[in-house]
Amino acid sequence: MKQTLLQQFTTLFVVIDPVGLIPVFLALAGRLDDKQRARISVKAVLVSGVLLLGFMVLGQVLLNSLGIGMDSFKIAGGIILFIIALRMVLYDTHTGWGGEEGGKSEGDMAIFPLAMPMIAGPASIMAVMVLSDSNRNSIPDLMATGFLVIVMLTVTWLCLRLAEPILKLLKRDGTDVLSRIMGLILAALSVENIVAGIRGLITGG
Repeated sequence: MKQTLLQQFTTLFVVIDPVGLIPVFLALAGRLDDKQRARISVKAVLVSGVLLLGFMVLGQVLLNSLGIGMDSFKIAGGIILFIIALRMVLYDTHTGWGGEEGGKSEGDMAIFPLAMPMIAGPASIMAVMVLSDSNRNSIPDLMATGFLVIVMLTVTWLCLRLAEPILKLLKRDGTDVLSRIMGLILAALSVENIVAGIRGLITGG
């Protein structure tokens, strides 16, 4: 069953979690001036965009070359996404980066940990590969998914650029609650992927 554009957008929004990135971004770059933060946010989004769109286009080729079926990948990806969802719901997902990366340069900070693994991490890479299953989706479907990826990255860039006012508006507790709600949504979406993968293996497609 093809996922609707709304389902795809929801999946991308949840796995990338642009609002949840705000405390991490400020912990890493909060002491820098606005121009430096602007450069970091642009570079992080561009690098992660190249990675996500690259996996969207070439991911199926990679799986085929390894002899891995998309249904098997959906099951494996769903399990991993479910684990990530549990972590979002049960643990504090916004800590662990700030004190460790303080000595990094702008470029290093933009690539790691912002571009990878925070934006283009295992969850989002698996998500775009599952959503862009070229065996079942037409070229217009793939173009629509690619457009949604670009839209989602634009939303992420806006959240990073407006990090301080958004954090003041939501406060830390607000971002934590929102992250846990998105974790619940991601858990449900991951179960859907697992069920779809199992159904595909049983029916042969």
